[in-house]
Amino acid sequence: MSPIASGSSTCTRLAFSVPVSAARIYLRHPIPLATSRRLIQMAAEHVLHMQKALDQMNLQIHRVLNDITGVSGMRILDAVLAGERVPLTLARLCHGGVKTSEDVIAKSLEGDYRTEHLFALRQSLAVLRYYQQLVLEADQEIQLRLNERPRRKQRGIRPGRDSNQIRPDLTLGDIPTVQ
Repeated sequence: MSPIASGSSTCTRLAFSVPVSAARIYLRHPIPLATSRRLIQMAAEHVLHMQKALDQMNLQIHRVLNDITGVSGMRILDAVLAGERVPLTLARLCHGGVKTSEDVIAKSLEGDYRTEHLFALRQSLAVLRYYQQLVLEADQEIQLRLNERPRRKQRGIRPGRDSNQIRPDLTLGDIPTVQ
């Protein structure tokens, strides 16, 4: 039985199925990049859970703000979870760059603040923040690995040889057109 068909690890299968140079590239691939992508996907799921909790409370803030996880959205969510229920007070927490008027935001914050939905919102927000921290750590690990990689020498551009060379002496009038 060949190593590819057996139940061996991915690295073993890779080593027997591709040339050595390709295996080296695969094994040097920054694992934190894939981890970061998965963490972002999982965080997005919890944003959906937050939106569902808001829908169940009949709050429409996530439909009024472009990004509920932005500065304004997080300020409002934190205030709601801290016990603030006055819509106009919550609307005033928005960042100055929000284009929606305070009245529309305040209207979107009128709803039924039931404890079970507040609990679900609190849990989802806590998990979202946890994933955001994990993504930050993965990004820092990626940056460390990129800084550790040896730099390649830049090859000089030889005039007339490189097809993607910029030629400042040409104008649009010099380019032939197809008729």
